[in-house]
Amino acid sequence: MTITGSHPPLSPLDGRVLTVVASDDQEDVGHRSIRLHEHDRTLWGSYGGPAVHHGQLIARQHSDGSYHGSYHHIGNDGALHAGEWHAEVELPGEQRVRLVERWTPRRSNGAGGTLHVTSEDVETRRVLRSVLNAPCDHVALVPSDERDVYDILAMSRALAVHEPSIGTDTVTERRVRAWLERPDVQLRMVRVDHELAGYVAVERDGPEVRVLQLYIRRGHRRRGVALGVARALAEEHANCRRVCFAASPGNLELQHLAARLAARVSRVEYTIDLF
Repeated sequence: MTITGSHPPLSPLDGRVLTVVASDDQEDVGHRSIRLHEHDRTLWGSYGGPAVHHGQLIARQHSDGSYHGSYHHIGNDGALHAGEWHAEVELPGEQRVRLVERWTPRRSNGAGGTLHVTSEDVETRRVLRSVLNAPCDHVALVPSDERDVYDILAMSRALAVHEPSIGTDTVTERRVRAWLERPDVQLRMVRVDHELAGYVAVERDGPEVRVLQLYIRRGHRRRGVALGVARALAEEHANCRRVCFAASPGNLELQHLAARLAARVSRVEYTIDLF
């Protein structure tokens, strides 16, 4: 899912909580986690685990995308431990982030004893799966025709009047009729328990389904309808890999949807891979 708007660049690591999935120290697997933040190529985070009472690290991103910095933590034995930290970032899909890390302690005798660790954003994967697999039987996408044109225009006018920060791109009759005529565009009425709840216009572009326009009526929001639309689109286009949503910068509700789906953020868009 891609939601397009004007947004500052954010790292795929910013705000992530990663859990160890492989390590030279098996006690860490599934138990040690790290919470990361990033701004302007500087990464910092806090971590804990079976043998760590509290730990912190800070690193800078290199031109090749890797990170190098230092860490320090207080062990459960009360001793202070410190060293160098290096990580390579992998993006294996499904909105996952994987870090392949080297933790090299600093010791007075010069011994390294580097610990090799792999961490993944397990929680993001779980949340995305649960959202996309959640029941949406109450949401139906119904093919539209000429009889629906004026319902769509009425919803667009209501959006422009009552929510101008969202409705900056007013849908015209000419645009709606063009959607109906284009063979590559599907215009669907969104119904919840047979009641009109909005509309969506989508365009298929290879492995991607691009949502040209999505509107959910105010009385049907915060009820999982937009998530149901995303799920219904994924089912209707079974072999698509991404569903892309366009949104104005003022559309906070759609931005909240992106946050719930743990979207990656670049300079102009949120991205969620379905597979």
